[in-house]
Amino acid sequence: MVSPIVGMGSNDLSPLWLKPMLNANYFIAYRIQGDSYKIECNIYCLDCMGNALCSYCLINHKDHRVVQIRRSFYHKVIRVNEVQKYIDISAIQTYIINSAKIVFLNKRPQPMPGKGVTNTCEICR
Repeated sequence: MVSPIVGMGSNDLSPLWLKPMLNANYFIAYRIQGDSYKIECNIYCLDCMGNALCSYCLINHKDHRVVQIRRSFYHKVIRVNEVQKYIDISAIQTYIINSAKIVFLNKRPQPMPGKGVTNTCEICR
Protein backbone atom coordinates (compact mmCIF):
# COMPACT_ATOMS: atom_id res chain seq x y z
CA MET A 1 0.00 0.00 0.00
CA VAL A 2 1.27 3.46 -0.89
CA SER A 3 1.58 6.11 1.82
CA PRO A 4 -0.61 9.22 1.96
CA ILE A 5 0.72 12.71 1.34
CA VAL A 6 2.07 13.11 4.90
CA GLY A 7 4.93 10.60 4.64
CA MET A 8 7.51 12.87 3.01
CA GLY A 9 11.04 12.99 4.43
CA SER A 10 13.33 15.91 5.22
CA ASN A 11 15.35 15.55 2.00
CA ASP A 12 12.34 15.40 -0.28
CA LEU A 13 11.60 17.64 -3.23
CA SER A 14 8.10 18.54 -2.10
CA PRO A 15 6.72 22.02 -2.80
CA LEU A 16 7.20 24.67 -0.10
CA TRP A 17 3.45 24.87 0.56
CA LEU A 18 2.98 21.16 1.33
CA LYS A 19 4.11 20.97 4.96
CA PRO A 20 2.33 24.20 6.00
CA MET A 21 -0.86 22.88 4.34
CA LEU A 22 -0.63 19.61 6.24
CA ASN A 23 -0.03 21.41 9.55
CA ALA A 24 -2.77 24.05 9.17
CA ASN A 25 -5.77 24.00 11.51
CA TYR A 26 -8.93 23.23 9.56
CA PHE A 27 -12.62 23.17 10.43
CA ILE A 28 -12.36 25.75 13.19
CA ALA A 29 -15.83 27.24 13.49
CA TYR A 30 -16.44 30.91 14.24
CA ARG A 31 -19.21 33.48 13.81
CA ILE A 32 -19.01 36.33 11.33
CA GLN A 33 -20.02 39.73 12.75
CA GLY A 34 -22.86 38.49 14.94
CA ASP A 35 -24.39 36.10 12.40
CA SER A 36 -26.18 33.19 13.98
CA TYR A 37 -24.46 30.57 11.82
CA LYS A 38 -20.87 29.46 12.03
CA ILE A 39 -18.28 29.45 9.26
CA GLU A 40 -15.60 26.77 9.02
CA CYS A 41 -12.07 27.29 7.74
CA ASN A 42 -11.58 24.61 5.10
CA ILE A 43 -9.72 26.38 2.30
CA TYR A 44 -5.95 26.64 1.94
CA CYS A 45 -4.01 29.17 -0.14
CA LEU A 46 -0.93 27.59 -1.68
CA ASP A 47 0.55 31.00 -2.48
CA CYS A 48 0.26 32.59 0.98
CA MET A 49 0.99 29.39 2.96
CA GLY A 50 -0.72 30.75 6.07
CA ASN A 51 -3.48 29.20 8.09
CA ALA A 52 -6.76 27.85 6.77
CA LEU A 53 -9.26 30.28 5.27
CA CYS A 54 -13.04 30.54 5.30
CA SER A 55 -15.19 31.34 2.28
CA TYR A 56 -15.35 35.04 3.28
CA CYS A 57 -11.53 35.30 3.18
CA LEU A 58 -11.37 34.16 -0.44
CA ILE A 59 -11.94 37.70 -1.70
CA ASN A 60 -8.36 38.49 -0.63
CA HIS A 61 -7.03 35.46 -2.55
CA LYS A 62 -8.95 35.70 -5.83
CA ASP A 63 -5.86 35.35 -8.05
CA HIS A 64 -4.15 32.75 -5.83
CA ARG A 65 -4.00 28.96 -6.02
CA VAL A 66 -6.46 27.67 -3.43
CA VAL A 67 -7.68 24.18 -2.59
CA GLN A 68 -10.56 23.02 -0.45
CA ILE A 69 -9.90 20.57 2.36
CA ARG A 70 -12.82 18.27 3.08
CA ARG A 71 -13.78 15.78 5.76
CA SER A 72 -14.38 12.11 5.23
CA PHE A 73 -15.14 10.05 8.30
CA TYR A 74 -13.55 12.74 10.52
CA HIS A 75 -10.31 12.78 8.50
CA LYS A 76 -8.92 15.52 6.25
CA VAL A 77 -9.01 14.75 2.54
CA ILE A 78 -8.55 16.64 -0.69
CA ARG A 79 -10.03 15.89 -4.09
CA VAL A 80 -7.56 14.45 -6.58
CA ASN A 81 -8.64 16.82 -9.36
CA GLU A 82 -7.74 19.81 -7.15
CA VAL A 83 -4.35 18.71 -5.82
CA GLN A 84 -2.96 17.02 -8.93
CA LYS A 85 -2.75 20.41 -10.64
CA TYR A 86 0.00 21.38 -8.20
CA ILE A 87 1.81 18.17 -7.20
CA ASP A 88 2.44 14.73 -8.67
CA ILE A 89 0.34 12.27 -6.67
CA SER A 90 0.77 9.30 -8.99
CA ALA A 91 2.47 7.26 -6.24
CA ILE A 92 -0.16 8.04 -3.60
CA GLN A 93 -3.12 5.79 -2.81
CA THR A 94 -6.42 7.35 -3.86
CA TYR A 95 -9.92 6.40 -2.76
CA ILE A 96 -13.37 6.97 -4.18
CA ILE A 97 -15.84 8.25 -1.60
CA ASN A 98 -19.25 9.59 -2.59
CA SER A 99 -18.23 9.29 -6.26
CA ALA A 100 -15.27 11.67 -5.76
CA LYS A 101 -11.65 10.55 -6.06
CA ILE A 102 -9.83 11.73 -2.93
CA VAL A 103 -6.49 11.54 -1.11
CA PHE A 104 -6.16 11.47 2.67
CA LEU A 105 -3.85 14.20 3.98
CA ASN A 106 -2.73 12.07 6.90
CA LYS A 107 -2.40 8.35 7.37
CA ARG A 108 -5.75 6.65 6.93
CA PRO A 109 -6.60 4.60 10.02
CA GLN A 110 -6.94 0.91 9.35
CA PRO A 111 -10.03 -0.85 10.65
CA MET A 112 -9.57 -2.89 13.79
CA PRO A 113 -9.31 -6.63 13.15
CA GLY A 114 -12.47 -8.53 13.90
CA LYS A 115 -12.78 -11.32 16.40
CA GLY A 116 -12.43 -14.86 15.19
CA VAL A 117 -11.03 -15.77 11.79
CA THR A 118 -9.90 -12.80 9.71
CA ASN A 119 -7.88 -12.41 6.54
CA THR A 120 -5.27 -9.87 7.63
CA CYS A 121 -2.07 -8.98 5.79
CA GLU A 122 0.85 -10.42 7.74
CA ILE A 123 3.14 -7.52 6.75
CA CYS A 124 1.11 -4.36 7.41
CA ARG A 125 -1.79 -5.81 9.42
